[in-house]
Amino acid sequence: MNAFYKAALLLSTVILACAAESGTSAAQAPERPNCDGWQRPFEVDETLFPFQSHCVALAQGRIHYIDEPAVRPTELKGTILAVHSNPLWSLAWSKVAQKATLQGYRFIALDLFGFGMSDKPSPARYDYFNTAQAKTLVQFIEALDLNNLTLLVQDGGGPIGLSAATLVPERFRDFVIVNTWFKDSPPIEPRATDPQFIFFDWATDNVVNERYWRESGQNAMNGARGGAKHWGFEKGTPEYEKVRQLFLAPYWKDAQLSVPVVDYVHLPHVRLVQSIVLDRPFFQRLEDQMHRITDKPISLLFGDAVAFGTVKADSGPRTRANLDSEYAQRWGARQLSGKATQRALCPEGLRPSDEEIVPFVTRCDHPTGGPVWHLVGGFTSIWDPDKIAGVKRDLELVEYASISDPNAVLEGITWLNHDDQSN
Repeated sequence: MNAFYKAALLLSTVILACAAESGTSAAQAPERPNCDGWQRPFEVDETLFPFQSHCVALAQGRIHYIDEPAVRPTELKGTILAVHSNPLWSLAWSKVAQKATLQGYRFIALDLFGFGMSDKPSPARYDYFNTAQAKTLVQFIEALDLNNLTLLVQDGGGPIGLSAATLVPERFRDFVIVNTWFKDSPPIEPRATDPQFIFFDWATDNVVNERYWRESGQNAMNGARGGAKHWGFEKGTPEYEKVRQLFLAPYWKDAQLSVPVVDYVHLPHVRLVQSIVLDRPFFQRLEDQMHRITDKPISLLFGDAVAFGTVKADSGPRTRANLDSEYAQRWGARQLSGKATQRALCPEGLRPSDEEIVPFVTRCDHPTGGPVWHLVGGFTSIWDPDKIAGVKRDLELVEYASISDPNAVLEGITWLNHDDQSN
């Protein structure tokens, strides 16, 4: 595994150096974009995305967002800012947005650069790593002069949103955290297992097999399938296909998914995953700066069979690519390594919950018994105990709970006790 990590660091150095060299001077900088005449880049089904689109122009491009007012403005409870996960876009928050506005909230959700209806700047100008996306989110907040915010984040949007909050903590009131993390994932030593090994392995896979993930669009495909499934529609039904196609609409020009919008259209998805190993200073800084927001109220909503729940038994790093596929063969995708015995099945001090171990399914429990919710514990261990409004584990609808179970998200928001009216 160390060899993979060294390769990742080398690639990181090359990428960052190229980004620095490709930066344009003030005299050469392209003309600043504006939103004059901006239109949606693709059509949407209004029953799935019943919102008005807005645009704000930043230095690197135009950001698309929705800004839905509370149904009864005189009873406004606050403003929710939602940051989508990877590889989704603001469509993911559709059900939550509709319910939140009924409950008295203004609801804002943006599409990060490279996602949804936002622009896809050239990689020569924008590298799409977490550091850049977090800075963009701060610019978005400042451009709209947003304050007193409730931050709602999920999955890959969590580190980006939390980083923005630590950069401008005065603009945030409280937090609703769904299936995400903030800690650095260090390299795994030989014959050892880290609680966050799934993150590290996935990121390493996207480094080693970058061409496969970048060219095939499988990250987007997986997100679209998960989004459609957890919207509540059966696979193969017209409704399921309609949702899946809408999740994929930002990335292909045609329904056959054969003509990408731009040749690097899937790079943003890959870069956010690679950030775990190629942008480690981002996570180190985030971990160091979390103290700037830990005195504010927080609700924690977690539940996922693999990445976000309890610590799982390790099986050694392996690719998520279908190695028999045309893309895998064309771009040389390969298994990262072989045998499950290469690494310990559970981190030191933990034990498998079952005698017959199934990697990624068997829990790694305390020696005294009981599951270890390490990501939840990461938050509760640093937060002011008096500010933890509530913790929910075992969300039934797991990774895409924000899509399929808006009631759970709304419950987490209600725990924050927004009884006072505020702007």
